[in-house]
Amino acid sequence: MCHPVNRIRHAIKFVRASPTRLDVFKKCVQLSKVASKGLINIDVATRWNSTFLMLDNVEKFERAFEQYALHDPNYKTELEKTGPEPKPDALDQQGPPTQSDWVYVCEFKQFLQHFYDLTNKVSGTKYVTANTFLEEIADVNFLLGEWSDHVICGDDEIFKCMALKMKAKYEKYWGDPEKMNKYIFIAAILDPRYVVDWLLFFCQLYVCCS
Repeated sequence: MCHPVNRIRHAIKFVRASPTRLDVFKKCVQLSKVASKGLINIDVATRWNSTFLMLDNVEKFERAFEQYALHDPNYKTELEKTGPEPKPDALDQQGPPTQSDWVYVCEFKQFLQHFYDLTNKVSGTKYVTANTFLEEIADVNFLLGEWSDHVICGDDEIFKCMALKMKAKYEKYWGDPEKMNKYIFIAAILDPRYVVDWLLFFCQLYVCCS
């Protein structure tokens, strides 16, 4: 199966493969009146944050890619070489990005942005972050659960597969509180903003267990 993100990634690689192609693409950007000072960038496929930045950037250039397809006859041909004949809206086809790919990317980017924002929040160096780890871990669990439930009820096999993989990886590292670093809990409890909430939580836990 050729993921929509892969089709867009391959399109970016094609354009960036030579200075000539990049010059043609720049002209297409001007013709499309894209309001962006930068150009398309490629991601590190194994890093979610990198993929988010790529998609967040390339989304602005949808019309420029459409223009580029008209100016470079090799664009469509080269991208279709390794796959079957293109079929409208088929997710398993090779080739240039389709209209449905851009819609998919818009939705997928919105989901990845949650992780991007969370990562930036907990990796800050100019403020204390230890007290926020537990809250952020819980937020990720909520997001994955919500996304998985939504996807599993739908027909989008790509989203479903990805959601289940991410959920499984999350459960491996953060699914069992007994295996988590206890300092994460201590830091959260010592945060003055949440002292009352934690006291109520432990009181309820004590009542339930007694």
